[in-house]
Amino acid sequence: MSINKINLFRIFLQFHLSILTLTSCITMIPNDINNFYTLSQWNIHQKIIHQLKQYKAYGSFIYISKNKKIYSRFFLQQYSPKNYRLIITNLLGDIEIDINVLENKIKLINYKNKYYYYNAEKIFKKLTGITIPLNTLHQWIIGLPNESKKFIINNQYYFVNKFIYQKNNLIWIINYLEYDHKIKPKLPKKIEILQNNEYIKIKINNWILK
Repeated sequence: MSINKINLFRIFLQFHLSILTLTSCITMIPNDINNFYTLSQWNIHQKIIHQLKQYKAYGSFIYISKNKKIYSRFFLQQYSPKNYRLIITNLLGDIEIDINVLENKIKLINYKNKYYYYNAEKIFKKLTGITIPLNTLHQWIIGLPNESKKFIINNQYYFVNKFIYQKNNLIWIINYLEYDHKIKPKLPKKIEILQNNEYIKIKINNWILK
């Protein structure tokens, strides 16, 4: 069996095991004093994250699916909680995709400077192979599970370890592999996103907070 097939099998297995684990134990934790304390500390951490109205993140990601493998760099800038820009570049620094999200409106510009205002997520999927909800991606990167009720909290540092997101009969598993403890508040450094047989690993090299 080839390495790619082994990797895809591991991704597929991890995706379904994660769904079983999260579905069986989530929406917080059993009702005891320690877990109430964990939840209260998580609420404090979440409130602090929500107060970060503007920030910048520089990093890279690798995407693996059955038919494609991509390695790219990215720059993400949030202007407000409902307005952000995501620029994806190749290894030479050339812009491949430029995405602007404002409320529920998404503008996507490809490397040929062609604009798309409708079905931006479908165009993004066509260009990259990646299936992902662009309206909430910036919140995932900063460590917020959005409206998801199925998540696991780290009971030592009180941030999210893992959560499930569902939209249009699709399911994403978001794993936070590592946080940056050198900045305040602590923010994600390495993130893993699983969607069926698609795998994305994100690394944030630098956070700039305002």
